[in-house]
Amino acid sequence: MIKGIFKKCEYLIERKRCIFILMVFVILSFVLTSAVSFGFENERLSIIKPIHEISLLSNEQIVLNVHESSNENIDNYLKEYAEYYGLDSNKVISFARSITNDYTIDFNDVSGKITSDTLEGKSMLFVYYLSRDKLSKPLKDYDLSINYFKLTSNKTTMGKDQMLDNGLTFSQFLGKICDNLGVDKNYVLAISYLETGKNTSSLALKNNNFGGLRSSGSYFTYPSPEMGIIAMVLNLKGYEKYNFNNIYELSGVYTHGNKSNPSSTWVNKVNMYYNEIINNQAKYFLIEDI
Repeated sequence: MIKGIFKKCEYLIERKRCIFILMVFVILSFVLTSAVSFGFENERLSIIKPIHEISLLSNEQIVLNVHESSNENIDNYLKEYAEYYGLDSNKVISFARSITNDYTIDFNDVSGKITSDTLEGKSMLFVYYLSRDKLSKPLKDYDLSINYFKLTSNKTTMGKDQMLDNGLTFSQFLGKICDNLGVDKNYVLAISYLETGKNTSSLALKNNNFGGLRSSGSYFTYPSPEMGIIAMVLNLKGYEKYNFNNIYELSGVYTHGNKSNPSSTWVNKVNMYYNEIINNQAKYFLIEDI
C-alpha cells in the first residue's frame, strides 16, 4: 500500500514537473515572439516614417526646393561667365537677382534678341548682353553703367595645347556653347578650324578671334579665349535670320556678305574638317556616358 502511495506521488510530481516545463516554454516563446515582432515593427516604422514625412511635403515646398536648386545653378553660371568677361561676379549676381525678382522672371525676357532654352545658355547670354549694355533696358535706366561691373583684368590667351583655364579644350568649350544655343557644333568647329588653320594663326593665338570676325576691315580682339569663342558662335547663331537652305548659302554670307554669291572652295574645305569632326566626336567634344 505504501509502495502504491509512493508511486502515485512520483506520478503527480512528474506531472507537475512536465506542466511547469511546458509553462516555462510557452512563456519563453511568447517573450521571444514579442521581441522579434517589436524589432520588426520598429524597423518597419523606421522605413515608413521617412516616406510618410516625405508624403506630407506640400507641393509648394517641393517647388521651393527645386527653385532654390535652380537659383544656385544660375548663380554658378553667372559667376563663371562673368569671369570670362572681366566682370565682378558678385555685382552681376546681385543685379541679375534684382531685375528678375530673384529669378522668377526669365532671363530671356530681360536679355537681348538671341535666346536659349537652357539655364546655362540664358545665364551666358545675360552676361554677354550686360557686358555690352545691350539688355532689354539700358543700364542707365537702373542708374548704372557698365563700368560699375568691370574689374581690372589682364588679357588671357589660349595655350598652344588648346587648353583653357577652365580645364576644357577649345573644341570642348565651343561645343558646350553651341549646345546651349542650339547651333551645330560640328560645322562651327569646322569653320573655326578653316579660318584659323586649326587655331595656329596669330589671329587665334594672340587676338582670341576664332572665326575671322572683323568690322570695316579690322579684325576684332577679345580679352579672353572664352569671349572669342562665344562671339563666334553668337555670330553664326545670328545668321539664322538669313534662313539658309544649305552650306553654300552660308558660305556666300560668311565670305562675301551675300548668300547669292557662294564660295565652293570655302565649302569644300569646311566639309573636309566637318567630316573629320563628325566621325571623331569623342576627340573634340564632351561626350556623356550612356
